[in-house]
Amino acid sequence: MIKKWIKKILLGVVLSMRRVPTPNWYHHFFSQRLVPILLDPSVLKHELSPAPLIGCKYPVLCNPYIFTHINPFFFGKLYQTHLQKYIRRSIRAGDTVLDIGCNVGHISTFASHIVGENGLVIACEPNKELADMFEKYIQSYNMVQTKIYPFALGRKETTESLKMTATHNGGATLCSGRFENNRDRIVSYEVMVTTGDSLFSKIEMKGNVFLKIDVEGFEQEVLDGMAGVLSQKIHHAIIEITPEWIGGLNGVKKIFQTMEQHGFNSFLVSENGRIAKSVVPEDIINQEDVLFVKNKRLPS
Repeated sequence: MIKKWIKKILLGVVLSMRRVPTPNWYHHFFSQRLVPILLDPSVLKHELSPAPLIGCKYPVLCNPYIFTHINPFFFGKLYQTHLQKYIRRSIRAGDTVLDIGCNVGHISTFASHIVGENGLVIACEPNKELADMFEKYIQSYNMVQTKIYPFALGRKETTESLKMTATHNGGATLCSGRFENNRDRIVSYEVMVTTGDSLFSKIEMKGNVFLKIDVEGFEQEVLDGMAGVLSQKIHHAIIEITPEWIGGLNGVKKIFQTMEQHGFNSFLVSENGRIAKSVVPEDIINQEDVLFVKNKRLPS
């Protein structure tokens, strides 16, 4: 049993390093060996708090007890490091980022740093508790380029039941089959839904427009409601696709077909944030972030 005072010293050492880029072995060793020891409520509070992000002027809201928050809280980089690197490589000052399913705003916050005050970040989060937290955060850091809308996107303007586990509201979804095999207690409440075309057609977008969708199985509904925006405004997009939540291969094919109809080609992103290779629906077996780029092909 490691004493509390020793844990406090170790925590201080680890947190002092999170503004410094570290090698992969450091990250692997500490995440596997040390982080589980430090996740002790008597040493580390079970709450959201700002944590610095390497290469970003804004910190991000993190609860170290949430799996996807461990990376930014302890190591100063996002859970989806390939997405973070893609944004750094592919988005410029003055561009626009649409973050659909922003949670507490990790991607939106980093993107806000990249696009700067002359750019634009629009975030959508139907979970009102999370949306309100991020709204207060935006105001406290004077992120004038960032706007948060507390509703979901879908095929039509309506209300839907937002479902989540009682212990973790970060994986909330409108997808009916998302929690079919989950043994945790599920809670739900009604949320407002609008369409991407209704929302974004009224907004002047700057520079190239990047779309990120992470909506836990509701991706097709989001895409169906923003056909005009996809055709006219979006230059590149990353969509998290999980076959088991959308009916398997047929659901994956439908997303690919929708994007192809609007002129997008499909790719995977490498760990360093570069376009790795072309993909087809049959390549998507497990959860994958798929990159769609308008009118772009890799050299043969």
